[in-house]
Amino acid sequence: MLTLTSNRDLRIAARSDIGWSLLWSNRNAEAIETLLSVAAEALPRQPAVAWDAAGLAATVAHQTGLPEALAAVRSALDSLNALGEPVPAEHWPASRAQEQRIWIMACTEPFGQRAETVSYLHRVAGGTLTDLTKVAGAAWILDETELAVRVLREALTRLRDPGVRGASGAALSVLGWACIDSGRWDDALDAAREANDIAAAYKMESVAGTADLTTATVAAMRGDLDRAVDCFELAIDRDERVLRVPNE
Repeated sequence: MLTLTSNRDLRIAARSDIGWSLLWSNRNAEAIETLLSVAAEALPRQPAVAWDAAGLAATVAHQTGLPEALAAVRSALDSLNALGEPVPAEHWPASRAQEQRIWIMACTEPFGQRAETVSYLHRVAGGTLTDLTKVAGAAWILDETELAVRVLREALTRLRDPGVRGASGAALSVLGWACIDSGRWDDALDAAREANDIAAAYKMESVAGTADLTTATVAAMRGDLDRAVDCFELAIDRDERVLRVPNE
């Protein structure tokens, strides 16, 4: 689309989609550069696109853990907050900015002002949600595990429809870890199996790698060391895509 149109809004939207694809292909450096540039360019003309791009950039920053990436995304959040709340629209409900905000806050600074962040999380989760995966992911990062599991299970009932099934990869990845944290080991393995199926269908290497590590973790905790090693080596064979090592 970038070569087929000179329309600025369409080009920004297309670059946002490219950033999403780069993220789930584990091309971290390219993904965060693309997404942050989209967020900056979309302000203030397309605040909805800017919020979504910043939320995706936060995912990259969380996966890599690089201080400079975390700082850049936090700076993008400051710019978004300075504009105030976006005007709700048919495709942009009032809750959407709150959902992206709590996700970015959890990804970039989970331990700073924790009490205020957790309080904000519960306020957001208590409302009508459009992006349940973001809110659940924030809950998991902030150790609000039971909230994470509840919201993720609700999210997956929406994301298993054929038209949106590929979007369930992220939810399944987080659900696997949340189930491990809460002692639901069989549920964690179920989530990992479904995530692997999604990853194979949509070529989402980071999702596949996370599923392998989830399975390896459960196997290790159950004392099945041979299976744990096999699953961990499979994750390594995915070119370190799930080990949060940034592209050089």
